[in-house]
Amino acid sequence: MARSRARGPSLTLVRRSVSERLSERSVPACMARLPALAFQWTAGEAQIWLGIMCMSRKTRIGVAIALVISACTCGGRAPDRLLIPGQRIGPVTADTPEIELKEQLGAEVETGRAISIGEGFCVAGTLLFPGSPDAVEVAWSDSTRSRPAFARIRSPGARWTTPGGVHIGTTLKELEEINGEPVAFSGFGWDYGGTAAWTESAEEADGGNLLLELAPDSASESSVRDHPRYSEIVGERTITSDHPLIQEMTIRVRGMSLGWREPGPQVECPAL
Repeated sequence: MARSRARGPSLTLVRRSVSERLSERSVPACMARLPALAFQWTAGEAQIWLGIMCMSRKTRIGVAIALVISACTCGGRAPDRLLIPGQRIGPVTADTPEIELKEQLGAEVETGRAISIGEGFCVAGTLLFPGSPDAVEVAWSDSTRSRPAFARIRSPGARWTTPGGVHIGTTLKELEEINGEPVAFSGFGWDYGGTAAWTESAEEADGGNLLLELAPDSASESSVRDHPRYSEIVGERTITSDHPLIQEMTIRVRGMSLGWREPGPQVECPAL
């Protein structure tokens, strides 16, 4: 199946945008325009823009020409940070082989990784975006690394998000609001504790399971540990977010994984 490639802005639109922005010549003017645009940018992008607008006109034109050339000649598609339940995590789908990931991402792919699947066992895997909060672990179901078993994100600060707005750090109360009803998950205190199956549309049912890993912060967990009903929220059982003790705790999404099939041969994880 052919893959579509996202198109960048046309040369006409880029030129028009540059021309309009270069019309602001003074430092006060460029600073005055910044707040109106800043909501679209990161802090770094805003600083770059402010620096360009406060240069001399001649210098700004030179920088603008370079930006136009860059915008219109770079052929690659900027990788998104979208996790679509039942479909993909970024470039990883149910049928994406390792060789295709290497072609797309180049040095952003680290092969030969051991991916933990719990209880001390690991499977062969690949790490995307190593050293970044957006790192993605890909576990393989076969020795040829052509069929992903699951893809998982766990790093604090990861920018991956679902269309519904779920991301690392989303609170359980926010999940309830998105879900429209209490959220069911496994009891805490074991390798698969805090696991919740998550969907955002009826079409996702056959495309792969999105699992959320929920975890309480240490302070709220300590506050309920001596409660007589504490045993009701730990261990291999299903609990719901409307449980009285759960309602007292601060619980957030700590991990997200999209699974398609059983992982390949399992071995004991290497010692750290």
